[in-house]
Amino acid sequence: MNRSFVIAGSRLAVGALVFLALVGTVQAAEGKDVYLKNCVACHQSTGDGLPPAFPALKGSEMVNGAADESIKLVLAGKPGTAMVAFGYLSDEDLAAVLSYIRSSWGNTGDAVTADQVKALR
Repeated sequence: MNRSFVIAGSRLAVGALVFLALVGTVQAAEGKDVYLKNCVACHQSTGDGLPPAFPALKGSEMVNGAADESIKLVLAGKPGTAMVAFGYLSDEDLAAVLSYIRSSWGNTGDAVTADQVKALR
């Protein structure tokens, strides 16, 4: 009886992990699409940017740091620099593109959710 429960629980856990992996894969694909439409001209497909006007996203402390700082930056831009505000994008698109950036080119930042973006909008 316990063995059945463990097997059923294991199947449930594996199913949940597969679901989360699929959601992450979809978000990454959507994030890449948003990146290619809005960010690639300045920050390049490699994330290396075009310094000094367009800094690298690859290995960036901002990208790999607290998600809140990245969210605020893309929502409001950065006055006095070439970084424009992308607040016109949906919470979902901003979460997807930030998650893509934070997990690409060797970056190790956590994924961003639409709820996190909404809370800072």
